[in-house]
Amino acid sequence: MTLRFLHAADLHLDSPVTGVGSTPPEVRTALRDASLAAWDRLVQAAIDGGVGAVVVAGGVAPEGAMSPRARVALASGLARLSAAGIVTVLLDDDPSGVEDRRATRKADVVSIPGVHLVGGSAGEVLTIEPRGHDPFTVHAVASDGGDLPDRIRAIHRTGVAGLHIGLVDMPVATGPERQATGEVLSADDLRPAGLDYWAVGGDHHGRVVAEAPWVVITGTTQGRGFEASESGPKGAVLVTAEGSEVRAVRAVPLDVVRFASVVVDITSLDRAGDIGQALVAAAEGIAVEASQLAVVRGILTGSGPVRDEVRRPGAMAEILSTLAETGVGQDHRVWWDRLVDRTAPEFDFEAIRGRGDLSAEVLRLGQEFREDPDTLAAWVRSLGDAAGPGHGDPVPAAGPGDAHATWAGLLAEAEVTAIGELDRDDEA
Repeated sequence: MTLRFLHAADLHLDSPVTGVGSTPPEVRTALRDASLAAWDRLVQAAIDGGVGAVVVAGGVAPEGAMSPRARVALASGLARLSAAGIVTVLLDDDPSGVEDRRATRKADVVSIPGVHLVGGSAGEVLTIEPRGHDPFTVHAVASDGGDLPDRIRAIHRTGVAGLHIGLVDMPVATGPERQATGEVLSADDLRPAGLDYWAVGGDHHGRVVAEAPWVVITGTTQGRGFEASESGPKGAVLVTAEGSEVRAVRAVPLDVVRFASVVVDITSLDRAGDIGQALVAAAEGIAVEASQLAVVRGILTGSGPVRDEVRRPGAMAEILSTLAETGVGQDHRVWWDRLVDRTAPEFDFEAIRGRGDLSAEVLRLGQEFREDPDTLAAWVRSLGDAAGPGHGDPVPAAGPGDAHATWAGLLAEAEVTAIGELDRDDEA
């Protein structure tokens, strides 16, 4: 037999979307219900996929007590999973120490057959035998009870056969990422436990941190804004294992509202009317990938003959109004949240590149970074190194998709700004 399970985290049931402007009623409703709808999609994906278990590595609800809507949705979903013979493991990540809150949460879930709430005590170990699947053992890092290193050291593999899964609700990074933030675990901290797979929560940016053992951050199931960690595809991870060996790890999109930013360079456009068409074309792929609704922010960069029109008072509002009436595909809705003007005065970039001065070097580096996602990602991580520990959230890594487009647009804007300042210094 094999074991197939869905690893999810940071459901944040009934938590609000942030940073979105005024919306029509139907969009407002979709945003309000998005986290609950994503949870419903997770439950259905588990049932349709015939998994043996759903493992949630913390973040079931926003910090504090769950709302009535969240409690009803959680209980309903868990009951559906139970009826399908699917085991659910929930990491208790409430560090408040408020016993009545924990008691309420426990009463909400553990009365449902097949539901296990773990992590309330240090070194908690639970072996589970899902129907029709290989057994597995869960090791939960307690939500409190001492310093984090002590809680990690309390985890160690037992002699039970099968896959051993660690659950931790704390961002886990590679070595270089840890040096940049100074406040997160690294994969090296988890290896001594001898487990096969670490299900990680507490970070909305999904990624595979390591494969020996597997250390996987699923990210949140539903994005809630335009920050790099909230935009782009969101969902869970489907894991297939045989015995103690992980055979496959595959992302499963679950978000019903997709947040994204698109960057349009106006330099090559001849008419102001072309801007809207360029934005629609840039958003087409996002709309097709989105389940129900894509909430898109347009970013205009570059320079050229249409820049004066862009800068005209009221022009951006007119373009946005036109976009609001434009659908992308018959089965997918797009809501344009706003347009951001990052255009710049026109420069003769070819002439600047040929000058061989500092401005030319700025353009060369900028082009190199924008054309190579790995190079851009390394540069973004270096910003975290420069900030040092204790300066807010880790700088999100740029990569393919929305995060790369956002950072590329910011970099293009920074290039133009730098060249403008350098030219002014030369003239002084």
